Amino acid sequence: MNTFNDFYYSFSSIIAYYERENSVFKEMIHLVITLIISSLSILNYVDMDSESKF
Repeated sequence: MNTFNDFYYSFSSIIAYYERENSVFKEMIHLVITLIISSLSILNYVDMDSESKF
């Protein structure tokens, strides 16, 4: 988790600054986050049993 935190905090303040300054960039980030969350939500309903028999 420390590695992730180090990676995330190395650029998150820059992203937050650009979001405050640029409304188009803010909407792009919002869209990307929405797509990621939607994809993860859909995957909740997918049977991902890699051991299934055909």
